[in-house]
Amino acid sequence: MLTSTLMKKWLFGLGAFAVLCGGSLYAGQDADTDAYVEKGLKVVDRGEGRMLLQMPHAFYTGPDGRQVELLGAVHLADKKYYDHLNELFYDYDKVFFEMVGGEDIPRCAALMQKVENGEGLSLPEMKELQDIMNRQQESARKYFLMGLLEPYYDALAGMLGLATQSEAIDYMSAGIFVHADMSLKELKSAMEKKGESFVKFMLMDFMSDDEEKPAYEPDPVLFVAALLRKDTRFLRSELIKVMASEEEKESMTDSVILTGRNEKCFEVFDAVMKEPGNNRVAIFYGASHLPGMHKMLLDRGFKLDKVEWMTAWDTDAKP
Repeated sequence: MLTSTLMKKWLFGLGAFAVLCGGSLYAGQDADTDAYVEKGLKVVDRGEGRMLLQMPHAFYTGPDGRQVELLGAVHLADKKYYDHLNELFYDYDKVFFEMVGGEDIPRCAALMQKVENGEGLSLPEMKELQDIMNRQQESARKYFLMGLLEPYYDALAGMLGLATQSEAIDYMSAGIFVHADMSLKELKSAMEKKGESFVKFMLMDFMSDDEEKPAYEPDPVLFVAALLRKDTRFLRSELIKVMASEEEKESMTDSVILTGRNEKCFEVFDAVMKEPGNNRVAIFYGASHLPGMHKMLLDRGFKLDKVEWMTAWDTDAKP
């Protein structure tokens, strides 16, 4: 009995990253705008066991005619989804992106672009690039728990036959990407001020009462059997069902992870949008952030024009 309970908790943990992607809309057809505003992702049941997990692509126009598009991000997805995003990115003047601790990426991209163009780096630039690498290593050492997320996603991606966002997205496109997230130091400081921690959130999930569990729980025996036979179609389908039944947790609603990072994103957004030439931009962020960002755009005079849905997971896609 205890083993079964622990297994269910573990399975719930596999789907827990959906909390950071947002609540879901379970539907058999396209969702309307109101559904997008309330929810951050959509699950479509195509019948005969085929299911799709979709992310929103929302289009806004500002009072001055400038365009902003919100693109829902997910840490694991079919490579085709990431390829589509990489193509979209080149249509924008700027792409504001989420990545805690990713503040060095735009500068690193600019330096690497010089190397690719055959220009070479000056001695100060070589030192700057080395300093960036040293800072990344130091961050991995100081913020050990954050460093565990990457191998976790890698393992989960391998199990499901998916690609990871960090590997598949071309963040090295110099001049396009703008870091619009907290540094690791900023996140740690802000969470400490609010008495939050990643360990606390994980323990709250693990120790949750029965009524706080998702409405759908995979059968642990069938799930393990699917793991052993590497049945990615079944595994994806089961985790999508978990996401479809998972309501956004109250404990996350006013957290630094969601609200605090949204505020940081728009602090950067407001500053960059004062610069000329940024007429069409995108904000590429975890889908759970988008309902809050929708409200922040409305507060700035933007109007929602339309919403399209991008398929991130397809249970029938070949790994």
